[in-house]
Amino acid sequence: MEIKEFDGSIIELIINGKKIDLKDPASFSDDWNDVLRKDRGLNMADNLSPAEAAERLRAVRDAAAEAAERAGRPAESITILGVSKTFPAASVRALAEAGLRDFGESYMQEARAKIEELAALDPAPRWHFIGHLQTNKARFAAALFPVIHSLDRLELARELAARAQALGRIVEVYIEVNVSGEDSKSGLAPADLPRFLEEISIWPALKPLGLMTMPPYDPDPEASRPFFAALFFRGPEGTA
Repeated sequence: MEIKEFDGSIIELIINGKKIDLKDPASFSDDWNDVLRKDRGLNMADNLSPAEAAERLRAVRDAAAEAAERAGRPAESITILGVSKTFPAASVRALAEAGLRDFGESYMQEARAKIEELAALDPAPRWHFIGHLQTNKARFAAALFPVIHSLDRLELARELAARAQALGRIVEVYIEVNVSGEDSKSGLAPADLPRFLEEISIWPALKPLGLMTMPPYDPDPEASRPFFAALFFRGPEGTA
């Protein structure tokens, strides 16, 4: 494996002679992500102690409450989603015991092991799939995740609906919209959103919750705001 970095960020990755497109999450497999983590410890997180988990969660909740107050909305209307991918199950357990309920995963094999290990937690974690979802993994996603944040094409919607219906489940979904128009990003073109919502409405096993987008990377958070604002006004009755 060959890795080229700039300023601490990976800019090129070659595994087994194949160059991986870092802008396209679909080019990653669970196996490749396993290789990365084992070879470099990439994004591997140490266990969070119960005290550290509680302190981090408290800080995030305080920040969310302050933002909600500035926006004139109740803090209870904000769901804090802990991105638990690459974190060990022990850290998820510590955060769950501190009061966090929602956790996001991107790698199917890692998520399955974690979900099984933490199945006895009470209250049970609510698992979200937050990565690019390949159609051939829809059967696993429908079984493991009550919420999926990256529904971006009709083929995937059809497969998810069929798998969820077979399991007697309803999967809540966020529709991914490519507001920036970047070729490297997944998601529907904004103009295609109304038709897509109409098309998936025939499947009762899918419950749309809202919209999702990924703005162009910029270290300045203010640069991302116009893209989220554009998404906001495309939601039902002007909300996402």
